[in-house]
Amino acid sequence: MSGCLQINSGNLPGIETVTAKARQTACFFEFIITQITTTKYLSILKPLSIKLQKRDIDVYEACSHIRDLKGELQDIRADIEKYCSD
Repeated sequence: MSGCLQINSGNLPGIETVTAKARQTACFFEFIITQITTTKYLSILKPLSIKLQKRDIDVYEACSHIRDLKGELQDIRADIEKYCSD
């Protein structure tokens, strides 16, 4: 991230402060986008995780749940604009 916002300061007063604030804002934005993405994907994985942690689950049922989740993730990948618009 440090290489993306380079400004030739020349003789402009206070440009270092502006550059530092721009970098801080860019890093904060990147952090927020990462958090949103992580939250969306973990909300998809949580039901599967809960089902797989049950004591009475059998192997066939576990494979079925994994196939269902894989299909859901493929649908999201195929239409990512629709998924990310909400």
